Amino acid sequence: MTKKGNNIFSYILSWCLLSYGWAAHADNKSAQAEDIEQIEVTGKRPLNLLREEFTLAQHALFDNFNDLIEDPDMHYVCKREKRAGSNTKQKICRDAFDIRIRRELLQEQTTRPGDLMTNASYGMASAEMGSAEIDALKAKKIALMEKLYAENNEFRRTFVHMMKAKQRYEKSHKASFGVASKF
Repeated sequence: MTKKGNNIFSYILSWCLLSYGWAAHADNKSAQAEDIEQIEVTGKRPLNLLREEFTLAQHALFDNFNDLIEDPDMHYVCKREKRAGSNTKQKICRDAFDIRIRRELLQEQTTRPGDLMTNASYGMASAEMGSAEIDALKAKKIALMEKLYAENNEFRRTFVHMMKAKQRYEKSHKASFGVASKF
């Protein structure tokens, strides 16, 4: 054999050996890939995260409503207040008309002649009971919300988002607490 023939022969031999090695390596990799255990992880969101999503969606709806309604008496008023029996604060939202009417009822009772403590006690009781005006304004607000839902796409979208977040939270709460759930 000539020198040129030896070189070609050695190239062919090298190529055969290397390709055999690559094929064996590829077969080994595919065998390893088949041996790899697949693990599927499923989970659920923590209840406090679902409650936070619902609260944020609710506040977004209130903000949207306040932006669309001109009457400030119909607005939602949100502020941070201490929880009863606790030093922690949370964001509480109320109807502006509800706050106004209860304040007026309390002031009316506390400015009456007589014992200040008794009047304050009566004032607080009447403010807690509310009035027929509160019921009428709540009905008016519900009618406004229904109208906005029918006419305004953005309000409808935020309302639906809030309701879905509420349903997810309530469903998870029921699953976690069973009959002890508040829902």
